[in-house]
Amino acid sequence: MREYLFDTTVLIDNFRGKAVVAPFVQPVLAGTVVAWFSVITEAELWAGIKNASEQARYEALFALMQRAPINKRIARLAGQYYGRHKTQGLGLPDAFIAATAKIYRKPLVTRNAKHFELLRDQIACEFYTL
Repeated sequence: MREYLFDTTVLIDNFRGKAVVAPFVQPVLAGTVVAWFSVITEAELWAGIKNASEQARYEALFALMQRAPINKRIARLAGQYYGRHKTQGLGLPDAFIAATAKIYRKPLVTRNAKHFELLRDQIACEFYTL
């Protein structure tokens, strides 16, 4: 079965009704694709939740996905990615998400080509645009 790690952008775009993410999200809903999310993505989403309804929508989707916790290997690799690419705009949260994709060996689905293109030699990415 095909598996992906979803970046935060995928989940935000899904909840904003952006049709471009449907080819990634619909198979998860149908149970034909396994999607993962980083605990960093979870933190980023919770930082922007405005009400209980939004929280419930994210929790419902998360219930169909696999949570990827951070461990020592991910933390150290994220630090290396961040150290190498921070001057090019890579933030620490994205460094953690990239390291999670690398350690869990999952292709990363994201709209954020600016940051993740920097790590294209390290992780597999599937980019989409709005």
